[in-house]
Amino acid sequence: MLRKMAFLMVAVTFSVSAMAFGLDSVSSAVSGDDEGSKVATKNFVDAVSNLSKAQVKFATALGLKDEAKKAEAVSKSFGKGTLDGDKVKDDVSTTEDVNKKIAEAMKTSKPLSEESKKTFAEGMAPYAAGMVNTGLLVKNAKDIRGIGTGMAIAKSTPTLLKSVSSTSGQVISFAKTNKVDASKMSDALGDLSN
Repeated sequence: MLRKMAFLMVAVTFSVSAMAFGLDSVSSAVSGDDEGSKVATKNFVDAVSNLSKAQVKFATALGLKDEAKKAEAVSKSFGKGTLDGDKVKDDVSTTEDVNKKIAEAMKTSKPLSEESKKTFAEGMAPYAAGMVNTGLLVKNAKDIRGIGTGMAIAKSTPTLLKSVSSTSGQVISFAKTNKVDASKMSDALGDLSN
């Protein structure tokens, strides 16, 4: 399972560079009603929603109560289905900040208790799903159009990609080191290693 996640992490990391080439066309578009824009926007919403759900579990397992609350607020915000440009920017910024705190805590963490291992494991499937969504977002980002929310999504996408790619390896390594059960990741990752 962790091998599948590592494969996806590499794919997303390499896709970050590709994203940069389409950013100008994303930012300059003005219509957000086409199907491509809707798909890309859904990928973005699903990515942030799943990653923030994972952050709740990771932060809780690491004893970061404030970060868990922040991630929960982002998850609820994206779960409502309505997006606002300023809220998108704020939520992605919060997601990035929480991600940094989780990364710092993983570096200095003592071995996890059995209960914390279970909690961390509960975050692996939404994290993997968030990585898949992020990969789809990279693929479809050129189709994001619109002003306001569309523009906020276009401008927030590189931040999200950087955040995911910068800590994915650390999440995998931390899970291995702590012998976290990652078996529930398979549904989110599918058959990537075959």
